[in-house]
Amino acid sequence: MRKISPILAMFAAAYPVVAAQANPAASSADALTTGTLATTNPPVAPRFAGPVNGDAEWSSPGRDSALTRYSTLDEINATNVKNLRSAFTFSMGVNRGQEAAPLVVGNTLYIVSPYPNTLYALDLTQPGAPLKWRYDPPQDDAAQGVACCDVVNRGAAYSDGKLYFNTLDGSTVAVDA
Repeated sequence: MRKISPILAMFAAAYPVVAAQANPAASSADALTTGTLATTNPPVAPRFAGPVNGDAEWSSPGRDSALTRYSTLDEINATNVKNLRSAFTFSMGVNRGQEAAPLVVGNTLYIVSPYPNTLYALDLTQPGAPLKWRYDPPQDDAAQGVACCDVVNRGAAYSDGKLYFNTLDGSTVAVDA
């Protein structure tokens, strides 16, 4: 057991469901009256929030659905990070804001450009990561005029052999990877 702050006690009173989830064995009233919160049953992340395909792939933005952006790979460390050099560059041919996170699935890097939201697949097994293919989704050009914050795209997500992404005109696209 550990002491909880008065602010946490107020939170537990205002949100009893959250307090109950933090410790299913104790009610929020118990935490309030005793001033403690049991730590015997800490919350556990759901299975879907864990890494997908280990550390070899980065198949969703943020690496996993918990958005940890963490990898246990250790080939790059504080000693050798200074030796890193660019392996390749790739231009999407769009001089607008770029916010899409690249995905790595198998030996392919996938990236979605800002409008016109072209999906690119790059071959990571070849020097310079040449283009394997590209997909240009059809969409309404008028969407550019109503975009609030430039014509950026937040990128694709991968699941069950398909890449999913949204286009500026509000369509959702699924492409076989």
